[in-house]
Amino acid sequence: MTVGRFWLLLTLCLVAAAMSAPAMAERRVALVIGNSAYQNAPLLANPRNDAADMAAVLRKAGFEVIEGFDLDKRGFEMHLARFGRLAANADAALVFYAGHGMQSQGQNFLMPVDVKLEDEFAVQFETIRLDDILFALSQARVRLLVLDACRNNPLVERLARRSTTRAFAYAQGLAQVQSLPDMVVAYATRANDVAFDGTGRNSFFTGALVQEIAVPGLEVGQLFRRVSGNVARMTAGKQRPDLWITLAGEFYINPGETDVQAWSRLRERGTPDELREFMAKYPNSYLVDAARGRIESIESRQRLARLEQERRRSEEAARPAEPDRSIPDRAERAPADEVRSKTAEETRRLSQQPPPAEQGTASASRTEVAAVDPHPALPKAPDLAEAGPPKEGELVRAVQRELARVGCFSGRADGKWANAATSRAVREFARHARLEAPTAPSLEFLNALKERRARICPLVCGPREVERGGACVARTCPRGQRLDRDGACVEVEKPKPKPRVVERAPAAPARVTPRPRAERPASGGGGRRCFTFNGQSFCE
Repeated sequence: MTVGRFWLLLTLCLVAAAMSAPAMAERRVALVIGNSAYQNAPLLANPRNDAADMAAVLRKAGFEVIEGFDLDKRGFEMHLARFGRLAANADAALVFYAGHGMQSQGQNFLMPVDVKLEDEFAVQFETIRLDDILFALSQARVRLLVLDACRNNPLVERLARRSTTRAFAYAQGLAQVQSLPDMVVAYATRANDVAFDGTGRNSFFTGALVQEIAVPGLEVGQLFRRVSGNVARMTAGKQRPDLWITLAGEFYINPGETDVQAWSRLRERGTPDELREFMAKYPNSYLVDAARGRIESIESRQRLARLEQERRRSEEAARPAEPDRSIPDRAERAPADEVRSKTAEETRRLSQQPPPAEQGTASASRTEVAAVDPHPALPKAPDLAEAGPPKEGELVRAVQRELARVGCFSGRADGKWANAATSRAVREFARHARLEAPTAPSLEFLNALKERRARICPLVCGPREVERGGACVARTCPRGQRLDRDGACVEVEKPKPKPRVVERAPAAPARVTPRPRAERPASGGGGRRCFTFNGQSFCE
């Protein structure tokens, strides 16, 4: 054997061994820490709950989780060392921290619960450097760092008041991290900013993060963009998470089966129990109505099949048996005849068949067949196809559900074919599928809808809406702006100040000085001049 053939044979053997060896499972590890009960600062309500919920959802996503709550400096370091050993050569490693943190001179520090910070020198010895956490992550293939530590920190504010060193300087929130290659860094809010505590069990950031990780099949970039949108919406734009990604490819925190993938597997062969599990696993999926309709269709056909089987059994039991030669007296056969009569009556009741008077010919023919064939064949297994075509209302509802699944129908599945919403959805589907729109519901049209595995009608949002996650949501504007009718953000006009009106007291009425009345001289008084004219007397 030549040397070339030897090496070729050896290479083929190694390749065969590698192909036959079972694939190693992906190793995914996580360190989750929540510090709430600080010994020298007020209690934080959310971090312990945030860490517990994150640990639970990461375990469901396939992570091996190391969790710690209210850790002092020694406990924090022990958990970090244990995690660093597990993260070495892991496929993915994730660190989540909720609690107090600070930045000083461009470096970030996380705070154990026993931190005091009596002076600036304590920062170096009583806290955990974020660089130590980055070192623990450095040996993994994909690295994720999630920090919900940008809260108001009374310890840092007190330290700033006591500081006697000019070189000591701090800023709000955390400083931006110089991330490693193949890494994801997520902050609860923007660098150098402060996040809000939640009003419920979780903070705004962690509550949204836990909700989105529970959704399988979201790529990590899409996942954190959805988290950022939810936080901005819940805080009216006052808090916006920060995200830095240096991944060379895609990564899925929860790589489970998506609702669309599960539905493509269950829509044709799924049992009612499997479809109910689908509805429980994906309660917010737009395919839930289709699964519910599929369950109703299957159970309806099963009920019809059971009724048909019971009818056949009743008819078989009602057939007259071959006369027994061992019973000579007819009177002794009377109980058997009575039993057969009751069985026939029960058969008619179950099968809801017309009374014997209306089907005398059929009963007679069955009696003749039974008399000829003393060993009748066993009833056949029920055929679902014998249940007959579905009623028009059920068919229309099935069509409406399929139209909703492919994105052409947004109304309620009411079983009405002639309404405007259904007619418009049928025309839209036919136009995009390049088919002729039917004038009446049919199984052929329903089958054509089922053949479409994905959305066919484009999502059309209004001028005041945007597309997000396959749905139309209301468009939002920055603070101080509003949406106009065309969906554009415009500045809010400040109301003009009203002119100040000074109320004056009513003017007093003008005082009128009465004129002195001229005294009329008494009659016959002195000083009057009198004269006589034409026989009459006049006086001045």
